[in-house]
Amino acid sequence: VEGDLILIAPGTYREAVAVTVPGIVIRGLSRSAVVLDGGGELEEGIRVTADRVAVENLTIRDYTINGLRFAGTRPTGAAADAPLRILEGYRASYVTAVDNGLYGVYAFASRGGLIEHVYASGSPDSGIYVGQCKPCDAVVRDSTAEYNAIGYEGTNAGGNLLIVSSTFTRNRVGITTNSDDTERLAPQR
Repeated sequence: VEGDLILIAPGTYREAVAVTVPGIVIRGLSRSAVVLDGGGELEEGIRVTADRVAVENLTIRDYTINGLRFAGTRPTGAAADAPLRILEGYRASYVTAVDNGLYGVYAFASRGGLIEHVYASGSPDSGIYVGQCKPCDAVVRDSTAEYNAIGYEGTNAGGNLLIVSSTFTRNRVGITTNSDDTERLAPQR
């Protein structure tokens, strides 16, 4: 129900979570002891498509695509090339995302976000990604991404997007901002 706080007890959970209820907080009771584990078989650890959702204080590892994904969606019945409904408001706090298949923490077609105190490692694409948003109205702060192909990536992103007090080290590329004509909202700003 909107406004709920969902507390997760320590343990290893081998499942994928889809969040479609707006305005909830998902909070692990221990960042290192609450682990969502994809076992190299499940696609996404937590996929958020609802507005104003916060994910806090847990570890997401070994998913084939994304650890934590915030993403806008197409309206039911819309054509595959229809514009996405922009997700409004998201937060990832004290999340560890390791050894996921593409991205650690991924915010796509989402606005009004905060990614803070995140540790992302072992992604063959980027540890932290913010893309296809103008304005993004987002902040990445006090986060670390290492041992990824890219530490932080922003594609077709701009407008009130701040990266502060964060460290991107031991990645193939530390930070990349780019434009991609195969996605909406090009060029990069």
